[in-house]
Amino acid sequence: MRDPCFAFIAIVLFVISMFSAANLIWLPSSTVNLDRVDFVDMAKVGALLLTSYASIRIVDRRLRFDNSRIARAIRDACKRARLLILGMTLFVPLLYVGTAFMYIASATQRQFIDSHLAVVDAILGFNWVHFLDAVNSAPLLSKALVYTYHSLSLQVPFVGLLLAAALRAQQLFEFIALFAISLFLSCLLMAGLPAEGAYAYFQPPAEAFSNFTERAGSWHLTHLNALRSGESFQFSARIVEGLITFPSFHTVLGIIVVYALRGFRLIAISFLIVNVLMIIGTMPEGGHHLVDVLAGIAVTIISIAVTRGVVRLYPQTRDWSTVVDEASTNTAKLSNS
Repeated sequence: MRDPCFAFIAIVLFVISMFSAANLIWLPSSTVNLDRVDFVDMAKVGALLLTSYASIRIVDRRLRFDNSRIARAIRDACKRARLLILGMTLFVPLLYVGTAFMYIASATQRQFIDSHLAVVDAILGFNWVHFLDAVNSAPLLSKALVYTYHSLSLQVPFVGLLLAAALRAQQLFEFIALFAISLFLSCLLMAGLPAEGAYAYFQPPAEAFSNFTERAGSWHLTHLNALRSGESFQFSARIVEGLITFPSFHTVLGIIVVYALRGFRLIAISFLIVNVLMIIGTMPEGGHHLVDVLAGIAVTIISIAVTRGVVRLYPQTRDWSTVVDEASTNTAKLSNS
């Protein structure tokens, strides 16, 4: 029976291929140009990952018959490093093609749907301006929302490092698969239903968000407006902004991070507290409507349902690390024979 890791990897590769195909089809008629330097950078990263993986395999192979404590520790570290490299090999190209699609899809003249989003918020009994006033009047809460909102850029690599260090291969590849599926769904929604954000729509005065960052919810507008201007735009992976407003991708990742850490109870509880605040912060600091957050929750539920469905297809599986260990053992036996 195949390890579910391979199914998760297949999901990621499928999403990468879908993003790549869409970019290739859409790019010739788009005003967006891809920076060639990005391809050089990608080649360098690929070479670094390949070299690192090969070096680790060489060290592991040279120490395969050494049963000293130091040798065992080195082999154990090699195993964890290999898993991390494999994860990065999937994540890096996924992030690039997904971000490129996000920019290409944003170069459109379609009307923003923020007025409709505000109506839905009103139907739900939520007033974004009143909410902003309320949280801004509580300085300590405002600071907590700001810090937790911007902590997400550290949370994602932390999860990857932790899962690799703990040899949780299935959870690591599941996390990347969840990231891939949710990014794909979010980009599709963003492409079909473009939005500029609550700050751009409501235009609150600076004093209304004085306890939040100066460009709260509006740092993406420079790139977004340039993309929608009809002028040529040079996309560089070195300088990117998150352009997904509907749904809230921060909300998606906040939930996925906690879900990925479910095997680490205390850490998961800590991140749950942080990310509840972070999701609240997506509205005053990230400039999201409430319906953006609800849509992000829906995207997350769908993404998790897909990955859990994949797991059910492979009910009797062996751990990825066992497969790697057996492969190394078989290689050693062949070398001896």
